[in-house]
Amino acid sequence: MIFILIFLIADISLLVLSIYFVIKLNWLFLLLSIVGLLLSLSLTGVFLFSYSTWRRSITFWKFARKKPEEFLNLFRARESIWKVFDSELSKKIFDTLEKSKNNNEWIGPFMLKIPKTKKIVYIYGKDGLYQKEQDEMIRILTNPKI
Repeated sequence: MIFILIFLIADISLLVLSIYFVIKLNWLFLLLSIVGLLLSLSLTGVFLFSYSTWRRSITFWKFARKKPEEFLNLFRARESIWKVFDSELSKKIFDTLEKSKNNNEWIGPFMLKIPKTKKIVYIYGKDGLYQKEQDEMIRILTNPKI
C-alpha cells in the first residue's frame, strides 16, 4: 500500500511541476516534466496491475491454507490445470522431465502443508489457466450449493 502512495505522490509532484513550468513558459522544462509525468503514470499503471494480480494470488493461497484437504481434492480433480506431487522425489522428476521440456508451461511449485498427513504437497499450475481457476475454486468452496 505504501508503494501506491509513493507513486501517487510522485505523479502529483510531476503534475504540479508541469503546471509551474507552463506558467513560467520554460518549454524545455515543461517537455521534460511532461515526459516524466507520462513515465511515472505508466509505471504506476503497471505496478497497480501487477499488484492486484499478486494480491489475488496471495488471498487464494491464504484461503487454501485454511482448508488444505478440500483444496487438495479440488487440485487433484482438475489434473489438466494442476499437478500435485506428494514427495520431493516426484517433484524433482517432474521438474527435470516435464517442466523443462514444455518451455515452462507449468508454474510452481507451490507448497501446501496438509495437517492430517503432516506432509507438504507440491503443486504446479498450468500457465495462463491456473489464475482463472483460483477464483473458480474459491467460489466452489465458499458457495458449495451453486
